[in-house]
Amino acid sequence: MFVLLQVYPPEAADRDDECCCLDVIAVAPSEAELERFLVDYEPRYQAACREFDAWDADLFGDWTEEHDHF
Repeated sequence: MFVLLQVYPPEAADRDDECCCLDVIAVAPSEAELERFLVDYEPRYQAACREFDAWDADLFGDWTEEHDHF
């Protein structure tokens, strides 16, 4: 069995989350099948990352000191 995991950095965890941050993206009976899945998945993942970055950049423009919480 082969598994494709998405591992997140520790800062992505909720402060109450004591588990590591990861998602199971796919499970396959062979490495070859998982590689085929990855070939289709990677372009969609890259597009989603670009879309999120564009959305996130728009939010930053409205951020001021009043939004900072210390």
